[in-house]
Amino acid sequence: MEQNCNHGNASEYTLYEPERSEDVMSALNKMRKKGHLTDVTIEARGEVFPCHRAVLACSSEYFKAMFSCNLKESSKGVVTMNDIDPQILHLLIDYAYTSSISINTVNAQTLLEISNRLQFANITQACCKFLQDHLDPTNCLGIWQLASTHSCNDLARSSFRYCLARFQEVCQLDEFFQLPANQLEEYLSHDALVVGCEEIVYHALLAWILHNDNRKCYLEKLLLRTVRPLYLSTNFLLRQLESFIIKQSLQCYDQLHMAITQQKLYVQSQTYIDRPKPRLSTMSDVMVIVGGSGSNHSEERDVRYYNPASETWRSLSSLPKGMSGYSVAVLENDIYVTGGKQERAVSSCILRYSSSTDTWSSLPDMRSPRQFHGSVVCDGMLYVVGGENAGKLQRDVERFDPKTNIWETVTQLACAVSSPAVVTHKGKLYIIGGYTSDLLSYPCIQCYDVKTNKWKVTAAVQINSRHFPAVVIGNLIYILDCYGQRGIQVYDPDRDVCLTPVSMKSERHLFAAVALNNKIYVAGGMQNFLPLDTIQVFDPLTAKWKNAGRMPRALRAHSCGVTIKKYLGPPFNG
Repeated sequence: MEQNCNHGNASEYTLYEPERSEDVMSALNKMRKKGHLTDVTIEARGEVFPCHRAVLACSSEYFKAMFSCNLKESSKGVVTMNDIDPQILHLLIDYAYTSSISINTVNAQTLLEISNRLQFANITQACCKFLQDHLDPTNCLGIWQLASTHSCNDLARSSFRYCLARFQEVCQLDEFFQLPANQLEEYLSHDALVVGCEEIVYHALLAWILHNDNRKCYLEKLLLRTVRPLYLSTNFLLRQLESFIIKQSLQCYDQLHMAITQQKLYVQSQTYIDRPKPRLSTMSDVMVIVGGSGSNHSEERDVRYYNPASETWRSLSSLPKGMSGYSVAVLENDIYVTGGKQERAVSSCILRYSSSTDTWSSLPDMRSPRQFHGSVVCDGMLYVVGGENAGKLQRDVERFDPKTNIWETVTQLACAVSSPAVVTHKGKLYIIGGYTSDLLSYPCIQCYDVKTNKWKVTAAVQINSRHFPAVVIGNLIYILDCYGQRGIQVYDPDRDVCLTPVSMKSERHLFAAVALNNKIYVAGGMQNFLPLDTIQVFDPLTAKWKNAGRMPRALRAHSCGVTIKKYLGPPFNG
């Protein structure tokens, strides 16, 4: 036994034994097991547990309140808890004396329930962590229900996310068929339910209904609230109208028939349908080109999206006004257009395109007018960087909070540049190249950490030109430097090194580029001063290019390419 002795002066001696508290608890535990000096007995289903009130009170707020307040248990020698499993109670009492408990797949859920009730906070937290680490399709619904019932909010959220992500497995298992109607509704109605198509949700609901004859009364309510018939194929809907279970319910029949009518109206008129929203998992990534410059240098207002699966284009609502030199970014699947030149004046305006309603709206202006700038979204905020106004470069970096609709200036560029390529990666902004006040190409990358508010400038990449886009795929930044054998510079920001460059398929300038399905799509631009309408795609895994169709018209589309998620299934089909 080690002893710390403090000889502060000749008449004082301090003995300190840090291990003594452990020895005391060990002695108390031995006394408990022999029934020595115990002052309360916990009884559960015929089993008795002699204990020390003070020890239980130190581990459990429940017992502390019981033995401290004017409750009858505070003076009784026996506390009866017949609604608690004696084995679980034994584990909790052992923990109170030893600070040790074994959690496993057999006892974790019951242990969480009882420890939460008896307010053994550390055990409840440990059980939540254990259950979160052991989620699988066979138990996730039960854990979600348990966590929700006992207000274990973090576990409830994580287990529900797991249930949503693994729906197509979960809906085949017993736990799914045991769900009560209210939780089934919450589950099946969620936007984030991961399914390949809406038919899967419809089949899952009917399977739950038919699992028990007493559930047929729920069909009308749950079909209305969980399934989105507009996104079922027309042929599927027609087959369901002939099914016996649907024919039994006039309301269900009418709902499915109405969906067919709405689909026909859309096909005939191309009227935009925004309710109900499609499931997020049924939406596909598409490339959107916002405006750009036509063959006669006109300011185009068209907004179109490209479906890489079908290599086809469709139109979205046009820009409210003609403009040039603006920047585009995507925040929560909406497109933000900032600044640019309108009617010969540099603007500070911001326009937002709502992907759910196909409409444009105006938002509060930026603090400074600017054109030829970059914009990017990081941690739910929209940042604008660089650019110019009246021939003067803009050094301020502004940030827009969509929750408050407020702009603020957060920092300044290490070097003011116009027309930089801007991307974000792991909470940092990368402002790549651009040109300086003396119209020279800026040869470096300026990196801004939004959390630390610090800048780092790197010259790891050889940047000798300007007016080029950049995209992020995985952990690499691809800088599309126009043409030639070094057409794509590949930068690893984690290691701050430039990897082997990649050749462009053909020369082009002032083009749009996006990362889509882990590939790089380039569209439009110009070659030998003539606008292009070609689309090419580069696969980083194979390092090969291929042609991918054509644009509706030739377009110089520098800085006008973004990706959003769009529903492409029935009745829209592309």
